[in-house]
Amino acid sequence: MPEATLAVARGEFTIDRLALDAVIAAHWPERRYIEINTGRRARSLIGQYQVPAGAETPLVVDVERTGKALDIIASSDVMAAELIAAVTALPGFPADGSVVLAEWSGDVIALHPDTTAEELLHQRD
Repeated sequence: MPEATLAVARGEFTIDRLALDAVIAAHWPERRYIEINTGRRARSLIGQYQVPAGAETPLVVDVERTGKALDIIASSDVMAAELIAAVTALPGFPADGSVVLAEWSGDVIALHPDTTAEELLHQRD
């Protein structure tokens, strides 16, 4: 299963959970959000998306409490790329390369607003 981490490497941008929810819902209305309030994971995570809910191998997105990172596990490269591209369409997504994608290819990839899934798939190792 493909794994990747989208992270704000520098700067003030944060991933707003409600804006993220709207973007994910637009692509996958059947998504499910699970709030994480207790246990060890609650120290670093605010919640987890499962998309599509009920799938055998869903797209799982862990949302860091700081709003500075998303940990992504997907059933396919295409599904992961679609999610990452959708996140780059969030309001205020920075164009300065301060948001990066790790574990997707041999290099860390600087993301820009409206990065496409096709661009990401071309960079996949």
